[in-house]
Amino acid sequence: MNFWKRIAAAFFAICITLPFTACSGDTSWVYDYEDIQITSGMYIAFTMNAYSQVSEQDDYDSTKDILDQTIEDKSATDWIRERASEMANEYVATLRKFEELGLTLDESDEQDIDNTVESYWESYGDIYESNGVGEASYRKLIEAQIKRYKIFLKYYGEGGLEEVPVSELEAHFKENFASVNIISISLTTGDDLTDEQKQENETRTEMANEYANLLNSGENTFPEVYDMWQHYLLGTEHSDDETLQDEMDMATYIQKDSTTPSEKIVNSIFSDVEIEGDAKVLSSDSALYVVKRYDVMKDEKNLEDMRETVLSDIKSDDFLTMLEEWSKDLTRTTNDSAYNRYNPKNIKVG
Repeated sequence: MNFWKRIAAAFFAICITLPFTACSGDTSWVYDYEDIQITSGMYIAFTMNAYSQVSEQDDYDSTKDILDQTIEDKSATDWIRERASEMANEYVATLRKFEELGLTLDESDEQDIDNTVESYWESYGDIYESNGVGEASYRKLIEAQIKRYKIFLKYYGEGGLEEVPVSELEAHFKENFASVNIISISLTTGDDLTDEQKQENETRTEMANEYANLLNSGENTFPEVYDMWQHYLLGTEHSDDETLQDEMDMATYIQKDSTTPSEKIVNSIFSDVEIEGDAKVLSSDSALYVVKRYDVMKDEKNLEDMRETVLSDIKSDDFLTMLEEWSKDLTRTTNDSAYNRYNPKNIKVG
């Protein structure tokens, strides 16, 4: 469940302070759906997240303040309000669908929730509490993310209502993921490099090419070459009693639409580095990358280890479309006092 836990954590770990002004009336809740109530703390968290999403939109202008933006032909304030409202609906739809499908949380799920809340509350609890978001509200939102994950698996996982065949998972895995070992060798950049910096860049370029040659000749394995680079950085010598990692244990996965380490390097990995072929030296403005690529299906457990990531890559858009459908036409009562109090205009970043 690590993939979805990361989503849940990232969803709510936002450093924003909310100096909301006081107003009259009961402001302990914002929306009431009869069987489920959205408390003010939950709504504030939704508002915080919607505020942060403004900068992710295609029509966002980084030269303007967030609340001076026009997003999807709406003022940023209205867009944030609508997005927070949608999140509230999605929360309710998730809980109702979870119950409808007869799903439950097991001990492992509860432990995952406890660990996530404890970890992030330690870092961000003071921020949330100072703005009216209690730990109980935060826990409800993390719990909903875990329930959403279990609904997702109920539809698309093994034995699910719309199970994705293993053959489709394998094909997507091979097409959209690369298994690689990478040595990142940084270079000094700038218009006024010293002679010493220029010489160091030349030395590192020679080393990168030498590492690739050693790998391609079979003289050294990737762990051995990586060890050479680490010792160079530390200014130390290799010791014969050092234990090196297994080559495949060092491998990492790069997704085709990733921008890490950069879009250029990712594109080069998929287009220029042959699977189970020679190691290549790829270059960016500020670094060289010695890359060796492997067959993602070299070990049967590879797909199993990456199953939830691959499954999400295939079906997350379909699932979100379903969630939007479940969220439509919900009947709710709005507490105007609370709704007006928690206005995005009162959000201060910092």
